[in-house]
Amino acid sequence: MSLLEFVAEKIIAQGFKALDKHLTSGTDNSKEKSIPNLQQHLVEVLSWASTIEFYELSLSKSIEKATVELDIFLTPRKFRMKQEKKQKGEHFLLETDRHLILLGDPGAGKTTTIKRLCKLLLTEDSRSKNDFTSYPLVVRLRKIEENSDLYQAIATVLGLRWTTRLEEVPGGNKVYNEIGGDLLADVVIDFLNETGAFLLVDGLDEAPPTKRDEIERNLSTLAHKLINSKMLITSRTGDYYRKIEGVDVVEISPLADKQIEEVVKKWLPKDYNNFLRELNVLPYRDTVRRPLSLVQVVVLYSNYGYFPEQPSIIYKKIIWLYLEGWDYHRRISRASKYAGFIPERKLEFLSAIAFQLTLKQKTARFDGSALVVAYGRVHKLFGLPEYEATKVVQEIEAHTGLIIETGPQVYEFSHLSLQEYLCANYLVRSPITKDVGKYFVERPGVLALAVVLSSNPNSWIASLFLTSSTFEEIKKNTASLSEFIRRLVLERPNFDDDEGLGAAITAVAMQFHDNEEIQYAVCALLDFPQVRLATEKVISAFAINEDKSQQDQIILTRVQRFTYYVLPTEGRLPKATLSAMTKSAPAPLKVIRDREVVL
Repeated sequence: MSLLEFVAEKIIAQGFKALDKHLTSGTDNSKEKSIPNLQQHLVEVLSWASTIEFYELSLSKSIEKATVELDIFLTPRKFRMKQEKKQKGEHFLLETDRHLILLGDPGAGKTTTIKRLCKLLLTEDSRSKNDFTSYPLVVRLRKIEENSDLYQAIATVLGLRWTTRLEEVPGGNKVYNEIGGDLLADVVIDFLNETGAFLLVDGLDEAPPTKRDEIERNLSTLAHKLINSKMLITSRTGDYYRKIEGVDVVEISPLADKQIEEVVKKWLPKDYNNFLRELNVLPYRDTVRRPLSLVQVVVLYSNYGYFPEQPSIIYKKIIWLYLEGWDYHRRISRASKYAGFIPERKLEFLSAIAFQLTLKQKTARFDGSALVVAYGRVHKLFGLPEYEATKVVQEIEAHTGLIIETGPQVYEFSHLSLQEYLCANYLVRSPITKDVGKYFVERPGVLALAVVLSSNPNSWIASLFLTSSTFEEIKKNTASLSEFIRRLVLERPNFDDDEGLGAAITAVAMQFHDNEEIQYAVCALLDFPQVRLATEKVISAFAINEDKSQQDQIILTRVQRFTYYVLPTEGRLPKATLSAMTKSAPAPLKVIRDREVVL
């Protein structure tokens, strides 16, 4: 006999002591019939809890070899008035005698934490002397049928058989599920109390919408009546909008640096140092505080041996993961209460809201009034009700976690890098206006992303630096220009070698010839072969004026005309920048000596 078979027999034997008062000769319940059901449940729970699966992995991974213990905040984010530092580990969930609901954003590790707890409870040598409960009984709410309820789901696991009685009441029939004349709910509660069960109710946010109110009432009843057993519920933070009486609320903390390192070591034991070093300089490093995002990035790195060349690939993958992919691969459907508000439209809506908040209202955190203003400017485009800004954002938080409530009526995007990406996604699909220069100065990172996302990055660069009104605005803030170029280097746009790009880069280099920071950034950009080729085409129209040049600053005089782009007749470049522009040129630049052009 296996350990789980032995445990199931002991549990059923103990539980049926509490059922004696409910059982009559007319009931079809016995220990012999219940034992196989609970045995099967425990075996299934252990199997489920032992591994994690990810749709880009060919094989599942052991829970011990792929996950780490997560920290738990005792006060959820949306209820905190200040930053909370006090945290507990996952053993707190076992050791406390309180009923809990564990909140977390999509991909935060709620189900994984339940799996780790089940594995601890079902592993012979891992029990803590402080553990309050004896065995896990798991109910996954997304699997509850429309014609079933929470008590029936528990009774099915325990192998209990019940009868259904209808009673006529005004307006229809009332349904009673019973065992031996007693309500099924009372029988189930007596069994759980007698056996010290740890009832794990996974996915309140995944319950059928038509059953949500009933399930919450059941959970509240269980919380008040389970005295010698305990209950842990999980839910997405954004979908927890109503107090369940008798249940305390806690929340999973984002990954700390040490936890990120531990996870990466488990997944990439040979390459974790390289991974962490490279990740540290990438613009999406803030997204890996959520375990799901971290695993997505790790799996990509593991499959290819390197990070994707363009960070925008990661932004797209992570946003798709939270908008649709994570639920799709788990076969979960979340219906919107707003007609036609499908994931693709939510992406467009989030992009529009990000634009309004980032570039119009210039804020990363926003309260209810700022949200109403932003929503009021875009809701008609999406056919959304005028006065439901908060409800729409709450649905997006519940379904995607891309916007989160960080305090009472205070919101922000889950990650700054994703907010910038969404804002750029809106900007690049809109006409370029006179405000683009102002946007450039205020949020150069967003403009760099817009260049990357554009179907024609060269055209965007040319419009920024070769349009006089826009360039005049940009010239007012050299720090923004330097940040823009550095971000371009990180984001790696798909440039081609046309003259517009070369003219734009040359114009910037000449305008800021005495700014070391900008020259350094330009030289980094010139390491891209297409950028260098484009610049060579333009710089070849100039000759080095030896009559005016100094040791470190080269004076260039234009000796050829351009058809489409206006460039100065004379400009100045640092010697190092000119060398970077021409290091692969097929021929050296012409020279002006004694006012004569020579080869």
